[in-house]
Amino acid sequence: AGSPSSPQEGGRNTTETGSPSSPQEGGRNTTEAGSPSSPQEGGRNTTETGCPSSSQGGIRTLTEGSGANAELKTVTIKADRTSVRYAKVKKKLQKVRIKVSGAGRITAKNVSAARLKKYLKCSVSGRIVTVRLKKGAKKGTYKVKIQVAAKGQYKAGAKTVKIVVKK
Repeated sequence: AGSPSSPQEGGRNTTETGSPSSPQEGGRNTTEAGSPSSPQEGGRNTTETGCPSSSQGGIRTLTEGSGANAELKTVTIKADRTSVRYAKVKKKLQKVRIKVSGAGRITAKNVSAARLKKYLKCSVSGRIVTVRLKKGAKKGTYKVKIQVAAKGQYKAGAKTVKIVVKK
């Protein structure tokens, strides 16, 4: 008696069972006998399920792995090798391939020290990042930052891969 009863007053039209009564609130038009009717024919608004439905009166179902509580997979970033011998890079260009799992866009950036940056180039092709160390690259630790955007069932991820040129 003390609660507002019209939608304009902030209330909600409900039946004896306390279910939402309008199609916009997830209800479906049915009479007491259960046959569909319109409110103009004297039918009463009741709801068969408590889940929100579309304006056509359909029932929304969640598939496995969807929704806000679904567990997202992590991205894996793995290099085929993390060190290169100086004797090899002194004679010839050396490549390091980094495989990336996940579904989002991949970006790779050279974040090496300023004196080493000019010897390293990186490119992305499909799910593989190719890092090229130029012939005559200096000894040191080269760094490539790889970022993967979130997409589908994968969450975003990032990793800095270190490639060491030694001895």
